[in-house]
Amino acid sequence: MSKIISIITSLLISISALSQTASFARAYEFHLGYKETKNSEIIWSRGNEVDMLVVISDNTVKIYSSEIQEYRMVDNGKDFGTYTRYLAVDKSGLQCFLYLGTKDDSIYTVIEYGDYAWMYYLIPNN
Repeated sequence: MSKIISIITSLLISISALSQTASFARAYEFHLGYKETKNSEIIWSRGNEVDMLVVISDNTVKIYSSEIQEYRMVDNGKDFGTYTRYLAVDKSGLQCFLYLGTKDDSIYTVIEYGDYAWMYYLIPNN
């Protein structure tokens, strides 16, 4: 099971500038987080059940919540083993970090601004 999740995660994380294909997933759980100080760890809320389409293609991630969230990765990402962190820009032009990774055999994406963040746990669509 862990090997299958690793393979699926690799497919989601492998975003190639040359590729014209997209990876589709469903967000099933949402967490809101904040930082008490600039360098502190994120404190996460209890998860809320959601059902949203997430599309990862080329250098963008779109989350189809009540308002479409769109993030454009502006670098090639930095691999940290269980996740990759990208510098990104949202549709308003604000910079953020976008993370794609695995945690406890689950796939997730995090969008982090200076002192707050949100996380979606994902199930790949076939």
